[in-house]
Amino acid sequence: MVFGVLTDVIGKSTFEIPSPENSDALLNFLHNSYPFLKNYRFEVIVNREKLQGNIPLNNNDQVVLLPPYSGG
Repeated sequence: MVFGVLTDVIGKSTFEIPSPENSDALLNFLHNSYPFLKNYRFEVIVNREKLQGNIPLNNNDQVVLLPPYSGG
């Protein structure tokens, strides 16, 4: 799932990707498929956990891209 301004950059709010073996491969796929993403800061959430480092991915993992946000 994609939220905020990233929806405009990618052109949709959901997408399916080939099964990357790890999060680094996922990020490479996203940057190659959507080059303008390199101009934006965003968080990657995998199965409701903030991505920290390179982790293995499974076929049914849920990935969310979140732009910076603030709350009050």
